[in-house]
Parts: sequence; structure tokens; C-alpha cells
Amino acid sequence: MKFSIKTPEIYRKIILGEGALKTETIEAAIEDQIALALGRSPTPEELAKFTEFARREIEKTGRYFGLRNAMIAVMVSPTFIYRSELGLGEVQEDRRSMLSPAELAYAISYGLTDQKPDEALREAAKTGRLQTREDVIKKLLTTEEYFVQHSGDNEKERQATEASKKLYASFKDKNWKGYSKNAKT
Repeated sequence: MKFSIKTPEIYRKIILGEGALKTETIEAAIEDQIALALGRSPTPEELAKFTEFARREIEKTGRYFGLRNAMIAVMVSPTFIYRSELGLGEVQEDRRSMLSPAELAYAISYGLTDQKPDEALREAAKTGRLQTREDVIKKLLTTEEYFVQHSGDNEKERQATEASKKLYASFKDKNWKGYSKNAKT
């Protein structure tokens, strides 16, 4: 079987290995795939679910296709396809749950840049620097990557938002397929 140089060693070990597969080996592959796809470690439930799925697929279709199917399962899971904010962090006194550090990293990054968190934000989540509201505020106020503008005048900001909504409403139903720079409206 031919491998790309980029094939992680743990995948090679599964595909080319002989004898019974250890659960730890499958778990390592699942952890690697979730880290690549989601930028975080799997929850215990995810690890158990995908490990069991991989084991069943390997038994049914062989090591190569079973592992491939398990990796695809991670990539088509709702957690990968949809940005979810389940509140996996600490439960507060008012019974609301904080977002986990990984959820906060994604919420901050997608909310402000429409992109996955960069290495610095992922590292902040991984090392416990996104645990509290204060951590989040500090991260937002001490970086040059996110530019959030606010004049300090809430009423002016509300008026600007309303003007933007009106502008959007006046254009949203236009036929943009036939739009031309020189077209007269």
C-alpha cells in the first residue's frame, strides 16, 4: 500500500499493523483527527463514540477502509459542520454554563473575523487563558488582531445600526444576477 509522506504514523500503525488493535491506538487516531478537524481534544463521549465506530468499521471493512470511514465520520459530524456553543465550561451560580475555552476561541474568532481561531487564540484556550469573562475581555483588549469599533455613544450606535438595516432592506430584494455597474435603477 502506498502512503503519502504526510500520513501520520498513528494511521500507518493501524493500517499496516498486524494482530489485534489496541483501543489506545484507535483512540490516538481519533484524537488526532478531532484535533485537526476541530482544533481541540475530543470530549470523553466523542472519543468513546468515534472509537467504537472505528472498531466496528475496521472489523466490517478492514483496517484501511475502517479507519477512513471513522475519519470521515468526524468530518461529517454536526460538531464539525456546525459551529456549536453548548456551554461545556463551568456552571455558574445562576445555572448558566460558560462556554469552554475551545468554544470561546471559536466564538471570538468567527464572531470577529469569520475565520478559525489562529494559533495564539488556540494556545490561549489550551493553556487556560480563556476561562473567565475577564480572560476574554483581556484577550480582546490586548490584541491588534480584532478591531471592534464603538463610539461610546450607544444611541448613535443604535442609529447607525438602524440605518444599516434600512440600507440592507432596500437592497435585499433586488435582482443581483442581472446587476451591472452601468445599469440604471
